[in-house]
Amino acid sequence: VLQRRAFSGLGIGMVALVGVMLVSAFQRLLLYEAAYGFSRLRMYTHLFMIWLGVLLAAVVLLELLRRERLFPLAALLASIGFAATLALVNVDATIVRQNVRRAAVGEGLDVTYLAHLSSDSVPALVQAFQSPDLPSGTREAAGAALACQAYLTSNRPQADWRSFTL
Repeated sequence: VLQRRAFSGLGIGMVALVGVMLVSAFQRLLLYEAAYGFSRLRMYTHLFMIWLGVLLAAVVLLELLRRERLFPLAALLASIGFAATLALVNVDATIVRQNVRRAAVGEGLDVTYLAHLSSDSVPALVQAFQSPDLPSGTREAAGAALACQAYLTSNRPQADWRSFTL
C-alpha cells in the first residue's frame, strides 16, 4: 500500500511538472501570437495544448480514483475532442478575425498570408472589409486580401474532386 501511494504521488508530481511546462509553452505561444499574429500552425498548436491539458487533468483524476486502466479511453476522448474542435472552429476565419483585431489596434496585417488561406476565410474577410468600425487601412488590407484570393482562385488550375467544398 505504501509503495502504491508513493508511486501514485510521484506519478502525479510528474504530471504536474509536465503541466507546468505546458502552461509555460502556452504562455509563450500567446506571446508569439500577440507579437506576430495567428497562423494555422499556431491555431492548431493552441487548440492541441488545451486538449493536452485536459488529458493531463484526466490522468491525475484517474490516478486519484485508481482507475488508471481508463487512460486509453481518456486519450481517445481527448483525441476525438481535439478533432471535433478543429471541425467546429473555422480555423481560417478565426485567423482572419484575430489578425484583423490586432491590425485595428495598430499591429501589422499580413495580407499575403490572409490571401493564401482557404475559402473558409472569405466571410470573415468580407465582414472586416465592410466593417465601419475598423480603421480604413485595415479595411483596405482586408479588401486587398479578398482581391488576391479572388485572383488566385480564378487563375488556379482545375482542381480535382478532393478539393470540392460547399
